[in-house]
Amino acid sequence: MTNSKSDLSALFDSFNSQASTYEHRTGGSNRRVVAYAVPMLTGLPKSPTLLDNACGPGYATVELLKAYPNARIHAVDVAPEMISIVDKVVASNNWNDRVETAVMNAMSLDFADETFDASITNLGIFFFPDPIMGAREIYRTLKPGGKAVVTCWKEVPLLPIMHAIQAIVKPRSVPIAFPTLDQWTQKETIETTLREGGFETTKTYEKEVMWWNNGLDEAAKGFADKFKSMIGDQWTEVEKGHILNATIQVLKEQGNEFIVESEGMIGSQQVAWIVIATKKDKTGL
Repeated sequence: MTNSKSDLSALFDSFNSQASTYEHRTGGSNRRVVAYAVPMLTGLPKSPTLLDNACGPGYATVELLKAYPNARIHAVDVAPEMISIVDKVVASNNWNDRVETAVMNAMSLDFADETFDASITNLGIFFFPDPIMGAREIYRTLKPGGKAVVTCWKEVPLLPIMHAIQAIVKPRSVPIAFPTLDQWTQKETIETTLREGGFETTKTYEKEVMWWNNGLDEAAKGFADKFKSMIGDQWTEVEKGHILNATIQVLKEQGNEFIVESEGMIGSQQVAWIVIATKKDKTGL
């Protein structure tokens, strides 16, 4: 299976330009997925060598060091601005002796075979132009018996809210769709991709996480920024200029359909697939 960049092109190309607003746009949901997934990596050595693959702002790196403070971690991403963010996190926590970062293509990792005890690719594999090639690189760089955590969304994030916004900004237009993301909502897609990458043993879990932002205004900005990043050049700049006000209107008038409120926070439920894939050890198990 190969992605032609089609409906994912805007998202892929936005990683550099919108790296600094990543947490705001994702409402912390991506971070919560990996925080849940890391404890599922059992049976690792006390001082493992780990890969935070397509690392984004380094959420997996942070969670891995909480669980394995003596780990050696390589955090890599194709977007230099994402790596710049990780570098700042590493420096501020004095992790330079434990974390090494690099700008790197996940479909052609610059690591030797059998380097890592475990690897995490959190909400990234569906962006790869060739996800199977990416899965093969994950497999190749794991040690025998090593484990990979790979995640994707079970539902296209925030899509019902996007459709409500679209009905205001572009009434009577065909509801916006993301065919490739839709394909990845089926767990067979991620499982098949990993099997074709070389893994024979996979276990798939479902996890609900929340998208949160502080108050209606910040939530509206977060939703609007997320929507803009996803639609890319499918809408004109004039149309995109109306998204924020339309988002505020949707949250005020239809909020009960899409969001929950708690202690001043505005949230939306999302669901992720978490797959644990294990590479055969030397005994073939």
